[in-house]
Amino acid sequence: LRNQGATCYLNSLIQSLFMTPDFRDAMQQCTVSELPALPQALCRLFSELQTSSYPVSTAAFTSTMRWGSVTRQQDVHEFWTCLCERLESELIDHAMHKLVENLFQGKQRDYVTCRRCGRTSHTEDLFQDLKLVVPQAASAAGASSSSSAASSSTADAGHATHTPACVPCGAPPQQPCVATALRELLKPEDMCGDEQYFCDHCRC
Repeated sequence: LRNQGATCYLNSLIQSLFMTPDFRDAMQQCTVSELPALPQALCRLFSELQTSSYPVSTAAFTSTMRWGSVTRQQDVHEFWTCLCERLESELIDHAMHKLVENLFQGKQRDYVTCRRCGRTSHTEDLFQDLKLVVPQAASAAGASSSSSAASSSTADAGHATHTPACVPCGAPPQQPCVATALRELLKPEDMCGDEQYFCDHCRC
């Protein structure tokens, strides 16, 4: 992909989506002319990536996306959120209207256990991405305990109804990896001070 000026964040996400087989195949199996504007532009871009022997331009895609200035660095997470919303909105009457939901939506369950009575309660939230802290190589073994992205309770996060196993990443403990970041996100945490939880069971 060619950089339009400051679109490296966009290019990295487009390449990730292109290298996600289920997403790429769904886009490429569609009749382009039947798609709304944004999915159509993405489908054409994927087709060019598949067949071109030269770097491909994202100009038509960004023009359809109407996503700010291409010469200003943007936040890739904000772009991802906006892209998901636009795709879901434009595909609402199409057979692929649940494409983003089926591929990327998961369910997270947070548990809170009262220290006084031992009762455990839980809440469930849907997510399309998990905000993981990637530790520095030197401190990856312990991971950052002060992470603001870590859940303030014991979290059980997974696609649909199952929990992903923390598969060893095969790297030395000092090397950061997704498995390490997931373990950091899911580890239990004490809720104290301003974060104390009111227990509806024992009223403490």
